[in-house]
Amino acid sequence: MPPQRNVATPNRQHISSVFQHGIGSLVKEGLLIVKDVERDMYEVVRDELNLGPVLMRIIREATDNRILKPGGVQLDYILDMLSITEPFHKIPRQVAMKTLRWLESNSDIYQIGLREYKCL
Repeated sequence: MPPQRNVATPNRQHISSVFQHGIGSLVKEGLLIVKDVERDMYEVVRDELNLGPVLMRIIREATDNRILKPGGVQLDYILDMLSITEPFHKIPRQVAMKTLRWLESNSDIYQIGLREYKCL
């Protein structure tokens, strides 16, 4: 019979720290958004449920309010607006770009020029 190893049992504080680190990494990577800091609530970022509609709203509002020149909405403007939109302000550029490509593949938006978008 092999000798038994003395394995330390993690305490509650260590487990909490591991979870906080893991969740923080998921938020940083743009896979989760913080819904409520006080209640420690998070939501999975999904193209069709939350990030896609927010990006479309940004494009529509810029077009409807004629904030920008006639034509489409520049990618930099979309990303700038996303960066000040709670709770999506920490979404990395590559995650937003992936969602824009997803919206384009579903024909929800289209490019009218280089890095310039419009909603259908």
